[in-house]
Amino acid sequence: VLSAALILGGTFAALIPSGVLTLIQVASVVGVALLLLAIIVMPILLPALIGLTSKIKNYTKKLSKRK
Repeated sequence: VLSAALILGGTFAALIPSGVLTLIQVASVVGVALLLLAIIVMPILLPALIGLTSKIKNYTKKLSKRK
């Protein structure tokens, strides 16, 4: 997934020197989104969500065993 994001970022970064304002804006937004993905979502948010789902799964198993 990260490789695809890097390829997409490189593709949109190549649009910046075109001089077309719309393409520059799209490339900038995609670049910022990829930075957020690489810095916040992948290393921090994704493991936290996986940990939460495993805790919820274990909790529901405990509840079903009580009945």
